[in-house]
Amino acid sequence: MHIFIRTMKNLPILLTILFVSCCPPTGLVEPEQLCRNVIVTDARTDTLVYENISFGSLDDPLGEDEWGLQIVDNPVRVTSCVFYLDGGHGIGVWGVNIDVDYCLITDNVFVVMDSINTYVIRVGHDSSDPIRRVKYPVITGNVLNCVEADTYKHNLFIGGCDSAYVAHNEVHGGGYGIGVKNCDSALVEFNEVFNTSRQAIVEKGGLDCRFGYNFASVYTGTCFRITDDIENRQSFGSQWYSNTGVSYGVWQQIFSMSSPYNPAEQGFVAYDNEYYSDPEWSHSVLGTFYHLGDFQSEYGQETGSTMNSLPTSVPEEPEDY
Repeated sequence: MHIFIRTMKNLPILLTILFVSCCPPTGLVEPEQLCRNVIVTDARTDTLVYENISFGSLDDPLGEDEWGLQIVDNPVRVTSCVFYLDGGHGIGVWGVNIDVDYCLITDNVFVVMDSINTYVIRVGHDSSDPIRRVKYPVITGNVLNCVEADTYKHNLFIGGCDSAYVAHNEVHGGGYGIGVKNCDSALVEFNEVFNTSRQAIVEKGGLDCRFGYNFASVYTGTCFRITDDIENRQSFGSQWYSNTGVSYGVWQQIFSMSSPYNPAEQGFVAYDNEYYSDPEWSHSVLGTFYHLGDFQSEYGQETGSTMNSLPTSVPEEPEDY
């Protein structure tokens, strides 16, 4: 099987790339050759494509301050690659001088041996006032198998993105599962998140973002959370529907709406969600804890949603890759 790195137009290109291991920007790469620290920083119009490549290996994973792929100011497609991380970052895509108008990350596998404060997938800026945005990114079908650790970084993060589509991803372990920050019109659906230490799926400072048909199962932290970006903007128009949240934590709410977020004032919509938990509360708002029925009565939301006892079988442990 051959491995290709090419541009969509198949034209010669000049890239600003740091190679620690042989990884040419065009042509063929033999399967036994591994890539790491592929850093592209110059703006262009043709799309970079990375397919069927191993970034690092089980014997030599990406370490601290290393990236598998760091793509700046370039459209990019990353498909069917494997990333081995031990303190390093997986994929990063964002704009510095221009907006990024194409980003597809699909069907990749990430083996994370140490996820402390690193990104597995980062698309866009993790800042309160992103200058450049990533438009219409698609992140689908990826498997992120992370160690279970209390880290403040997101396994799968999008920030300052327009009309992002995040779907059918499977996330195990880490601190935050899927993070959506300062995004407009993101659609996050059909994702599965297991055993994160903080929040499985969190929205911060979003505008008209939708979260549907996601599954989250946690032992600590919360399944779902909304909060405002105090330094930039409020979350507004957030919709949550047909999601399933399972919490094995004691005295831990499943859905947290953190100060200063107020669902009654900020267009929050929720319905047809299923929650499974034995603790006392289902939701918290501005530090006040609610039973699901009380939350439904006070806010007129979560119509058709149910609170159920915990299932008898526990979620399966993450698979080894």
